[in-house]
Amino acid sequence: MAYEFGAIIAILYNVGSKIKKIKLIVRGKLKKKILIVDDEPGIIRLLSMRLKAKGYEVFEAFDGFQGVKIAEEELPDLILMDIKMPIMNGITAFEEIIKLEATKDIPVIFMTAFPTAEIKDQVLKMGAKDCMSKPFISVDFEQNIDMVINNYTLNDYQKIYPSYMPLN
Repeated sequence: MAYEFGAIIAILYNVGSKIKKIKLIVRGKLKKKILIVDDEPGIIRLLSMRLKAKGYEVFEAFDGFQGVKIAEEELPDLILMDIKMPIMNGITAFEEIIKLEATKDIPVIFMTAFPTAEIKDQVLKMGAKDCMSKPFISVDFEQNIDMVINNYTLNDYQKIYPSYMPLN
């Protein structure tokens, strides 16, 4: 069912007797959801502001445990996940997310201040879409999110934006 509020339409998905997912449509466009999971409030604030400015609906979690819970409740279109966090690290949270039927297909981009080839290989083999180094290079970060959330391949993206060359 859908409700229209001016330029906003909320679509409610019923699963049994519970409403499982709400998506917002703003000005005729489906608003994509992104969950940011990081223990650094400054990183979350920065990413959240940038993503909201680009029209995304943003959810925030400060550890892996919260991230799994919010992912299951909100069913985001993309998860940005830090690796080193208290309570539950990003890799363990990702393992939990891919075990759950409702969340197993949500794409995840890992973020880390301590990038190594081994960690990148590990998370990519587990099914992550990317592993980015913090701090981010603005253009690369936004283009990686755009590619993943719109399900573009690198080749597709380069056809749309011929000047794009990945930095990693």
